[in-house]
Amino acid sequence: MKKKITLLITLMIFLLVSISLISCTNPCKSEEAEDYIRNFNNTFEEFKDTFDLAESTSRIALSPVISDMQEIKRDLNGLELPENCDKYSDMQDYSVEAMEKAIDAFMKFQQQEDEIKVISIIESVRTRFEYIENWIEETEESFK
Repeated sequence: MKKKITLLITLMIFLLVSISLISCTNPCKSEEAEDYIRNFNNTFEEFKDTFDLAESTSRIALSPVISDMQEIKRDLNGLELPENCDKYSDMQDYSVEAMEKAIDAFMKFQQQEDEIKVISIIESVRTRFEYIENWIEETEESFK
């Protein structure tokens, strides 16, 4: 009986130590992951700045701004995920999709499509941007 209790306690200690070690070696807290998040944030902020510029640009002058937005979207989509951090892939895809919606809205505006529809798309993009910004903040906090 005493041997079983000792064995059980030893097993519990082993499991606790194993769990602690696993949580300490989170591969998404590497320098590579921090660099990815920094690059992701910088690219996303650049897109948001261009998005803001597009909102104050006339239809006639919108083409080069849309082109800039498309290039920034490709840059974000081309960011290489850190090794063993596939969990960032979903947010990268979600962000690219939000950027595509923004680009689509401004193209519709440029083509003089229904303004209510365009405004609705832009509002949905802003909501997505808020979600992305919160994710970036939470992820940056996890590195501290």
